[in-house]
Amino acid sequence: MDYIYTLSSGIPFGIPIIKPILGDFMSKAKRYNPETNIKKSLEFGRANILYIFLIPITFAIIISLIRLRIFYFILNLVGFALFYMTAKSHSIGIRQEIEYYKKRLAKAPKIPYKLISGLLLGLWYYIHINYCWG
Repeated sequence: MDYIYTLSSGIPFGIPIIKPILGDFMSKAKRYNPETNIKKSLEFGRANILYIFLIPITFAIIISLIRLRIFYFILNLVGFALFYMTAKSHSIGIRQEIEYYKKRLAKAPKIPYKLISGLLLGLWYYIHINYCWG
């Protein structure tokens, strides 16, 4: 029987562990390799997925222009600009992350574009939901 802890004098204490029951499970542990796990999912187009959501905002701009609601037209333009900046900063952040995982020894990016993207998305959501529904 193996014990979890031993005193400095070598006297075992703690809960006894029977090796045949648990086995040697640490030998089955695999090292985390981001090159095989993350790189494939990042390169699959995650950088450009937010650009799809610009289409409904474009329709909102066109509809507010057709209805001649200038205030909502301007707000939708501001919302479009904010969301475009969100999508652009997100794609830059994803590209930086791909480059970070490709290099064996790399520093973290100095400008956190993915954090900026998240903050811009929150600001866009607040403005769009509260003010642009005309």
